[in-house]
Amino acid sequence: MQKKRALLLIVALLIIVVSSTVLFACNKDKGQRQHALDLEEGTYPDMLPSLFNSEELAKINAGLSSTASVDAVKEAVFTIYNVANRSRKVTDTSLMIQHTESGSGVSAMDFKGYILKSGKSWYYQLPREAAFDALSNTQVAYTLDQETFYYAKLDANSGAKCHDIDTFPYGEFILTEAPKAYTFDEYREHRFFLDDQLELCNMKLILDLVDETSSISYNAEDHIYTVHLNIDCDNGDLDLLKEWAAQAQAEANSEMEVERTYEKWDSIFEVWENGYVKSLEYDEYWKGKIGSFDLDGPATSYFKFFYDEAEIMALLKQDTRYNALPEEDKEAMVSPLEFIEMYCGTEIGKPNLVSWQIGLIVFGCIAFAVIVIVVGIEVAVKKGRLPKLASKREAAKQKRLAKKNAKKGIQPEEPEQNVFNEFEPVNDQPVEEDQNPEE
Repeated sequence: MQKKRALLLIVALLIIVVSSTVLFACNKDKGQRQHALDLEEGTYPDMLPSLFNSEELAKINAGLSSTASVDAVKEAVFTIYNVANRSRKVTDTSLMIQHTESGSGVSAMDFKGYILKSGKSWYYQLPREAAFDALSNTQVAYTLDQETFYYAKLDANSGAKCHDIDTFPYGEFILTEAPKAYTFDEYREHRFFLDDQLELCNMKLILDLVDETSSISYNAEDHIYTVHLNIDCDNGDLDLLKEWAAQAQAEANSEMEVERTYEKWDSIFEVWENGYVKSLEYDEYWKGKIGSFDLDGPATSYFKFFYDEAEIMALLKQDTRYNALPEEDKEAMVSPLEFIEMYCGTEIGKPNLVSWQIGLIVFGCIAFAVIVIVVGIEVAVKKGRLPKLASKREAAKQKRLAKKNAKKGIQPEEPEQNVFNEFEPVNDQPVEEDQNPEE
């Protein structure tokens, strides 16, 4: 009975510890929090040259016409997406910030990251926080010369990210290993992109897959094109759909083998009138199987893009790593390039404990303490140091034994009568006196 009590106590403590760990480590009230990407908005980069050529402008204007055919609109959407994608590659200075929410329940994941570019150098960071914490990781990549590329995918120990960060860089991690060096082709195999790490998306846009619900509009006052780009996922050409999703499929299969079928991929993006992408949001939904298990993958991704160096620097200076620098080092940080060099030179640190590890350690300590206490009590009872407790246990034991016997129909034994009862004579006959006393 005492062992059962100790086991129940340990189980109860485990439940309390695990519940507390989950509650306090990953408390996310999405109804109350402010979305990280709602905090900033880039301004029109009018200092940059237009990226549109005459043929591209002609197709876009044809799609904007009130009499435009469905095919003309699809052509305009296809064209402006490609120009916006090109803007990511040719712009000298830019900052992209990302927030992706995918899955639900135990498969829920949250991504917050960025790409900072300056000349031939760029730095990429994307921490992923998963509800099942062992799936959390942080991806880090950079290049300083477009010739050698460095990449590392850090496990959950790269940092505890179960909290909202509303200022740049929208995620925290500890670099626990040095990124490995790759050539461009080697790096591409690890990253599953189409042409460039900076591209908008690794889904290959194909004109025949642009759905007829897609649209384009233009606001001259705000200098913005607004585009709805939807993929026709019901298209009967399965080979075309596989070509469109090939890189995304390969990236997914790098973690688990599952053949995915997309049921939805809708996007809305804004492009400045000189061709530079301003923002991008897309919703996707796919279904698949891994063995006999059904899987689904809803995801929503948000991206914002900045080109003005003053705006970019204002965001970069929110970074706690910058604020921790000595004043003389801060004064040397005069452009995004210095920040890229700082990020690339991040020192290797010790891995942080994640929530489930902390919970396991706490539970282990509590369980050990409980075991020590229980064993100590048992030893003290056996040595007679706790007579009252021993007496209570014996009484309880006899009571349990009586109940057990009663259930089995065993009557309690009557105490034996003492044959030498002091109230009864030993012999009914009187004792005769000795007739022959000793002489």
